[in-house]
Amino acid sequence: MSGFLQSMKEKAVIMSLLVQLSADSEGIRENAARELGNRGAPNAVKKLITRLKDPSPGVRRAVATALGQIGDTAAVAPLMACMRDPRVGVRRSAATALGQLKDGQAVPCLIEALREMDLDLRKAAAEALATIGAPAVAPLIEALNDGAEHVRKEALVVLGQIRDPKAVEPLVQMLKRGQADAQFAARSLEGLGWLPSNSEERVLFAFALGHYDDPIKDGVTAVKTLIQILEEKSPPMREAAARALGRIGDNRAVSALIKALRDERAEVREAAARALGELKDERAVDALVLALDEENAMLQEAAVRSLGQIGGDKALSPLIKAASDEDHHVRAAAAEALANIDDPRAIEPLTMLMMDKRSTVRKAATDTLARLGAPVVDSLIISLNASDPQTRIMAAEALGQMGDPSALDALLSTLRDPVEGVRREAAKALGLLHDSRAVELLVAMFEDANWEIGMVAVRAVGEIGDPVAIQPLLRMIQDERLADTALESLRRILETSAANMTQDDLTALSRLNLVHEQSEQDMLGARTTRKVVDCTPLNRLAQQELIRRGAPV
Repeated sequence: MSGFLQSMKEKAVIMSLLVQLSADSEGIRENAARELGNRGAPNAVKKLITRLKDPSPGVRRAVATALGQIGDTAAVAPLMACMRDPRVGVRRSAATALGQLKDGQAVPCLIEALREMDLDLRKAAAEALATIGAPAVAPLIEALNDGAEHVRKEALVVLGQIRDPKAVEPLVQMLKRGQADAQFAARSLEGLGWLPSNSEERVLFAFALGHYDDPIKDGVTAVKTLIQILEEKSPPMREAAARALGRIGDNRAVSALIKALRDERAEVREAAARALGELKDERAVDALVLALDEENAMLQEAAVRSLGQIGGDKALSPLIKAASDEDHHVRAAAAEALANIDDPRAIEPLTMLMMDKRSTVRKAATDTLARLGAPVVDSLIISLNASDPQTRIMAAEALGQMGDPSALDALLSTLRDPVEGVRREAAKALGLLHDSRAVELLVAMFEDANWEIGMVAVRAVGEIGDPVAIQPLLRMIQDERLADTALESLRRILETSAANMTQDDLTALSRLNLVHEQSEQDMLGARTTRKVVDCTPLNRLAQQELIRRGAPV
């Protein structure tokens, strides 16, 4: 078919569709409008404009869409009028069409559409404004002061899409607003490739993007802005600001953090309490003590730990009181905090905590007593004779951690305790004292009725490192349950005391070859399995010492 005939046929189709726009059936009218839009028929614009007042919403919607597709600006004013149509679907189609026409005259009515409650209509208006571009920038900047958050949000997003440099400064100012405004402003600025030029902008930009640790890199220059955030922004930002202020460590933040201990949100109060501990400023003690009366156990725990970090006489009494708190997390925190206060008055409550029903509290008290060192040794030695086995266990553990030689005799006596757990901890502790006088009694424990206690004793003599334990350990490697531990202890003795070993012992270790045989019952009867123990590392160490001495290997 020639081009002329094709053109005539197209004109005939268009004429038919124009006629159909006046048909009685709204379905025919709607379909005609849709087809005219798809064909981009410019000579249909006038007739389509008249149908923008069609009684059928479906027809009006199809007509608005068609006018956008055709792209004739003569439709701008009629489509703007459609932005007041009672049907939201028609308004959506009109907004999209106005965006396609890219005429700045439509900006005011599209800005007004951003206030609509219908999400799809707001989206259509926003997309239209982004398409129109530069003519929409100034009105969108004005919309940043709108009282409705959703209007400001759409304006911020569209400005980021248009990427006009004139929007940069207003967007930067929005970083100082509430969290939602700041977040959308930051994303738009990020899309514009904007970079902060000073510390305040860097902090606000980072917080708006959720990069809460970034301001810490700015150090003290970020403090002023972080304090402002702590006092004004959303709860997540206030919490993050408190954390950052603690890590920066500038005492200008003390007053603001003390005030934050009364924040309406618990997570902000907890972050402020922890930050005050990091600042270690005595001005915070009274406020932290008041926080101990809160019903929030996590805040109490944070306050206790911070009081321990700050220290001083004023913190001691509150911490001793916290050591008897009904919440075990608070008691454990108090036990750890007391380690930072060098005062003999802390010994008694810590000793009491060693009998706490919670293992975490007992462990915290034990570790703290161990760190306090010599002043508590006598108290712990007395605790080795307490009626409560758990107290004896924790006392032995603490004495071992301290490594104080004055505890040797008491721990040696404790090896005869009737409670297995106490004997086990005493054996561990003696290993940590590294005193050869304990070896004989530890060797006697190798064959304890409880083989696990024997294993602890085997490990302990390795810690001590006295060669006198070599032969007893060689006997223990015959027991498959103790073999690996005995070999490890022999290795430790070789590493620390090879020069003090006899040549016979060295020769025995250099030639040690260990195989464990075990009988098992299977479906076909008894069978024997063999387990070869790798003694190579031990052999090598012994051979090196023999070579050093010039003795035969």
